[in-house]
Amino acid sequence: MDENRIKGALLHTKLQRSHIAPDIVPRPRLLVRLEEGGQRPLTLITAPAGYGKSTLASRWAQLCGAACGWISLDAEDNDLHQFLNYFLAALKGVFPQLSLHTESLLETHPLPPIAILTRFLLNDLHQITEPFFFVLDDYHRITDPRVHDLISGLMVHPAKALHLILLSRKEPPLPVASMRGRGLVTELNGDELRLTPSEAATFLKQMGNLTVDDATASILGKKTEGWPAGLRLAGLYLQGHQDLRTMAEELSGSSTHIAEYLFAEVLSRQSPEMVFFLQETAILDRFCAPLCQRLHQPRTGSDPEASAEQFIRWLKENNLFVIGLDNEGYWFRYHHLFQDFLNKNRQQNSPSDQVGELHRVAGHWFAENGLFEEAIQHYLAAGATPDAVELVRENRYRLMNASHFTRLHHWLSAFPERILEQEPLLLTTKAVLGTDLGKNIDIYACTKKASRLLAGLSLNSEANRELKGEVLVLQGLLKMLMNDTAGSLACGQEALGYLREDAHMVRSLLVLVLAVGHQMSGKTPMAAKTVREAVAKPFCPANIQARMQICLGYAHYLDANSVKTLSAAEDCLRAIRDLPLSHTRAYAHFLNGSVLYMQNNLAAAESCLVNVLHNPYAANPNNLSDSGCILACIYLAQGRESMAIKVQKQLRAHFRENGHARATDLMRSFETEFALRRGDVKQALQLSQQAHFDAGPPRWFFYVPQLTLVKCMLAEGSQASLDKALARLTQLDNEMHRINRTNVRIKVLALLANVHQMRSAETEAMSYLQTALDLAEPGGWIRIFIDTGAPVKAALENVLKQQPDHRFARQVLGAFTLSSPTSDFLTHRETELLLLLAEGLSNKEIADKLCISLLTVKTHLKNIFRKLSAANRIGAVNRARELGIISH
Repeated sequence: MDENRIKGALLHTKLQRSHIAPDIVPRPRLLVRLEEGGQRPLTLITAPAGYGKSTLASRWAQLCGAACGWISLDAEDNDLHQFLNYFLAALKGVFPQLSLHTESLLETHPLPPIAILTRFLLNDLHQITEPFFFVLDDYHRITDPRVHDLISGLMVHPAKALHLILLSRKEPPLPVASMRGRGLVTELNGDELRLTPSEAATFLKQMGNLTVDDATASILGKKTEGWPAGLRLAGLYLQGHQDLRTMAEELSGSSTHIAEYLFAEVLSRQSPEMVFFLQETAILDRFCAPLCQRLHQPRTGSDPEASAEQFIRWLKENNLFVIGLDNEGYWFRYHHLFQDFLNKNRQQNSPSDQVGELHRVAGHWFAENGLFEEAIQHYLAAGATPDAVELVRENRYRLMNASHFTRLHHWLSAFPERILEQEPLLLTTKAVLGTDLGKNIDIYACTKKASRLLAGLSLNSEANRELKGEVLVLQGLLKMLMNDTAGSLACGQEALGYLREDAHMVRSLLVLVLAVGHQMSGKTPMAAKTVREAVAKPFCPANIQARMQICLGYAHYLDANSVKTLSAAEDCLRAIRDLPLSHTRAYAHFLNGSVLYMQNNLAAAESCLVNVLHNPYAANPNNLSDSGCILACIYLAQGRESMAIKVQKQLRAHFRENGHARATDLMRSFETEFALRRGDVKQALQLSQQAHFDAGPPRWFFYVPQLTLVKCMLAEGSQASLDKALARLTQLDNEMHRINRTNVRIKVLALLANVHQMRSAETEAMSYLQTALDLAEPGGWIRIFIDTGAPVKAALENVLKQQPDHRFARQVLGAFTLSSPTSDFLTHRETELLLLLAEGLSNKEIADKLCISLLTVKTHLKNIFRKLSAANRIGAVNRARELGIISH
């Protein structure tokens, strides 16, 4: 059996090419109608089943000579992610060289809002210059409003090359009325698709070599109401009869009743073997000869009277409502009307356990041939839950290791919640996915449930060992997040003896637990050794190697080691190269941007962090929130306050829409921090009443909500508030020192220096500041001190009085001097002008570029020189580089 045929089955069935049944009458009158509206971007053909919608669209595409993408939609395609996946695959099928940026969004979960998806997809479609057709067949099966919104969005400003054809049994919930008014849609309905008597006569002659006179054709046309499917049934019914008119007159009832009657007549003429084949295969949305043979085998034994190849050949020879799904004549499906009839007929004549067995056998065949989504569907339909669970268990590491998290999430979503909660390996899988998708609630809840179920498994079973290893890793991760160093390392070390060698993704989590655990113990060299050994393991995929480098980068960042953090991020990017791993790449950009900000290289930090925000759905929510907070601080420092506010609004909306409660709370807390940095103490104190600063343990990276609460106390300035701030900071310093969280401890120490400076305890202030400087100097972490506020500047000056040769203290103080207050910093226009100045443009060239007068340019230059304390153009550019306003 050709393996490629099998592996490509799913796309073969969904992404059909133009297919024209040879027995369908051309109906040129309809082709003329379509040609008249050919310049419109949308054609909507709406009619009940059996009216030849697909054939009509196929023939039109062929006559036009246009490329054609085709998706046959099923009930399970009523999912935006799956729909988009097929849409992009169909585009690639027609235009293989096309680079589709929308594909990067398929890695994200949940998907971005429809507006973003639409923008990406339209940009991809606008790349295409060659006119092409795109057919969405059976569109009535789509009920997900997000899919309708996506299609509607494509039609607002449609791509010039695209002609979209929707085939549906009913008018879809799209803005068709407004499109009519704009002249964007061509419509055909069931009345127009009915066959005329002359077309009916031609049709019957074509399909079965039946010659009927005009009177008989007229009778059949009236009886079937011009319904092509009914006429085909009538043709099958009339074959072999001499008196065609009499037989036609005996037909009675509505077209629906005629269909039921004729289907029954067709089946009654077939051999029992063929009827068995029909009833068995009716459970399938798509079938091929090997699959049919497997379903038929249990009923007939090893030597059935007819083979599956004979059955499919018989289907095609008799035109028995079967549709080819590929150009090789390998995959087929039934006409939906016929499949519905066969299923009803089987339900009436077959016991339910027999139907369940058919689904189970189909599940086995799909699983053996790598078509796992369909296998899971059939297993669950058969009630064979253990088989479905085992299929996930056997293949989940392969998907995890390839970073196919969304696909695996889709598999888990197929299971009812009651089943999911009884299967511990599915629970740990969901928890592992939660670590990457930002679903903290899944990590906590699923780990707890899986731990409870673990106790009920046999101690010596393979499932027990596999589950225990994963539970230990997840428990170690949770202990690490709660700053339980010893517990985290203990779980991680124990897990080493249980995990399978091919559990690369789970091992990357274990590496995170061990690397950060060692760092928290003050043994960062052990963290580096752990990562080196893990990366060196045979067959470790590139994306997993990249993730392990990020684990090491985290450990070095907690140490405030800039050089090694940047090196780990670079190793991550080198490992993934040009692979479409936007999620992992976002980790590296975040680490780079965070370090560069701490080094006060604002422009370079911005360029890294905007990459994280560019595709928020590809980033871990925790990293995304920190990236937004840093960007807001950068924009504020540069005098671009409106940009800072915009970033915060966008992220708050993103986190609310996607159910990231923890990230939403963090952004609400940061509003208070931002108000303090703007100098609006009154607003900050008001906002602080609604914030949850102590919702979790102190965080690892940039934004620590507990410190915002301390800053509010300092802003109050009373003796009582200063005492409270001192008590909190002292407790935090002890905790951060205990777990070796140097990056956060520098901030705590700088604030302690602030408190003591405000209490006029200069000796204590200098002592805390000296410790902070000692910890910050190796990594060049300057920005922490600037962000801490004015009191620390006075403490710095005191340090330099006693230690005039303290190079780093002087460097920090110099950065303070360069960082003018926001109210006296560069405006957006001045920043634009400064960038042009750095490019070497003359005053006149700048005036022309910005469409302003020479006098205005000179005025801006004077302001820039004053604000940057520069004497000339070169001095201003150099000073701007020092400040991080420009990076070149």
